[in-house]
Amino acid sequence: MPSPTGTEHLTKDQRRAVTLPPGPLMILAGAGTGKTTTILHRVLVQVKRGNFSPRHTVILTFTDKATRDLSNKLVQLDPVIGDQVTIQTFHGFCYALVAELEPELHRRLTLIEEGEQIYLLARHIPEMTFLTSRAFREDPLSALQARCIPFFNRVRDELLSVDDLQSLWQQIDPDTFDPAHWLPTLSPRIEREEAWNQLQDLVQLYTRYQDWKREEGVLDYGDMIMECWSLLRRDPVRLSRVRDLYRHFIVDEYQDNNVALNEILKLLVPPRNDITVVGDQDQCIYSFRGANYQTIRDFQDTFLQGNRERLVLLEANFRSTQEILNLANQLMRQDPHRVEKNLYSGTDKTGRRPVWIPWSSRQFEDRLPSLLQQVRQEGYDWADMAILVRGGDQVRRVTRILRGAGIPADSFVEQFFQVPVIRDLVAWCEVLTDGPRFGPALGRVVSRYDGEAAPDGFWKQMTTLDALHRGLEDLADWFPEFVDHFRKLEERLHKHLTPREMLWSILEITDLLGPARRRYDALDRLNLINAGHLIAMADQFSTRLDQVTFRDWGLFLSTLAVQSNRPAQEPERMNHGSAVQVMTIHRSKGLQFPVVVLPYLVANSFPRNFTPDPGVQCLPEPWYRWPRQEGVTPRDEHLNEERRVFYVGITRAMETLYLI
Repeated sequence: MPSPTGTEHLTKDQRRAVTLPPGPLMILAGAGTGKTTTILHRVLVQVKRGNFSPRHTVILTFTDKATRDLSNKLVQLDPVIGDQVTIQTFHGFCYALVAELEPELHRRLTLIEEGEQIYLLARHIPEMTFLTSRAFREDPLSALQARCIPFFNRVRDELLSVDDLQSLWQQIDPDTFDPAHWLPTLSPRIEREEAWNQLQDLVQLYTRYQDWKREEGVLDYGDMIMECWSLLRRDPVRLSRVRDLYRHFIVDEYQDNNVALNEILKLLVPPRNDITVVGDQDQCIYSFRGANYQTIRDFQDTFLQGNRERLVLLEANFRSTQEILNLANQLMRQDPHRVEKNLYSGTDKTGRRPVWIPWSSRQFEDRLPSLLQQVRQEGYDWADMAILVRGGDQVRRVTRILRGAGIPADSFVEQFFQVPVIRDLVAWCEVLTDGPRFGPALGRVVSRYDGEAAPDGFWKQMTTLDALHRGLEDLADWFPEFVDHFRKLEERLHKHLTPREMLWSILEITDLLGPARRRYDALDRLNLINAGHLIAMADQFSTRLDQVTFRDWGLFLSTLAVQSNRPAQEPERMNHGSAVQVMTIHRSKGLQFPVVVLPYLVANSFPRNFTPDPGVQCLPEPWYRWPRQEGVTPRDEHLNEERRVFYVGITRAMETLYLI
């Protein structure tokens, strides 16, 4: 007889996670163990039992994609409940709270993204006369991107106000300052005085940055999280109102949480303490974004307080063969600081053991097409195969190899400014606005055209827009189509078109997206969706600032493109395609493939070597609320994260796994 709550298809542990009454609950869900199914059925079961009110229930995620997936699946399971439950990203939820609690603040201030943060700082470089560190004075733009933004993000992650930061800074004695103690991830090559000066500059820059934002009427995502926490903490009446509206919390991917978001939850969930968190320490691979797997231990200490009945382990894997799971289990046993889990096949599925092939990187690249042809002869389609690598450069390399061998390949680029059409558009903007990287940009633009080789030394002279104008007549003999396009675009530029209009002009005149529209493979879809996003960015840029010129836009893009980790927009995967999937392991999280190849398993490629920070970019160690575990060095933490990345790659494989 079917279960009245519709849980008959769940495992024993899933049923326990779904049916436990309201209260603090931690579900540690290993890879492939049905995490999403468990989340959705917990909501349905608790609502049908009268324990949850759907309009008072919140599911928090960390990505827009996860939000869409959970929303769609919940509506499919129960349209009435699905329409009432709030499902948002954590940042989106906090933004909505601020808008609701402080509508005047919300109307007065504009939310800016990381690129606009960097641009704001870059425009204030002439005012940074207080900088004392050698590295910051010599190249302030690089310092803003590589040091300031990570440092500022950690300040807000730790919920430190300007006053807090200044107070902590003043407590450090300059005479006894030891970089090895305060900044253990910093390269020992950085001299003590320079380390002190960099830290001092970052503290002062953060203070000025907050002033500059206030003057311009903007706030960033870190401010928004801080404001949300501050509003809830200082106003008991409004906090009580929010607690009454949101009574049942479920947090997905909890291992990706940080101190600030944890503290907001600690304000919201009392007095009911009805919070379910779902995560997996073994899949915490985003420390570079501030994720900290110690959030698992913090939840146990704060909410569970030793109550093992409210801790559920999901270990039955419905994705991989036991042979693949054996490798994953053995790998993670090397980490003594995790909660012990042992994955087993929930379907009793068996297969071949993971195949280890001791090829060098060069041998792998030479022999990969033959290996995949062999796999195809075993009955697999190209789309059944995935090659998962550690970095974006390897994605591009493997894709070129496969396409050169006539094997269809879909590649997935993670960083916005690595998308080919974005690189082309940025290069055109650099050329037309005489940007700081004019020479390399001109080289990229011209390389897209057919033409004759210019005389030796010609390109070395092409370092500015004036130099290009002087050499334009000669260049017309070698690359006539480029010169024709350049002249047409300069004519448009002189008409004072908006940044959006100029981008459209570049696309129209050069036909950069023509081939993409005609082929429409995965890379083409990536190009199209990200070109549209860049145009939307240009539109947004123009509306937020007064009297914007295309030269302003060029400076903004140039500033943003250097060392930017801005994520690319992701097109939907087209299931009817038949191509090998090539992507980074980080991009593959949440996906699965019958055949997985994990290549480049050599020193300094994967695992990557630990590299000390070349400059100060994180907070001093004693300023963190969650201190590093005793006896664990930064090198240990790095290796542990590399291990977790490898684990994620292994557990994408359903049937066959090659390690090369």
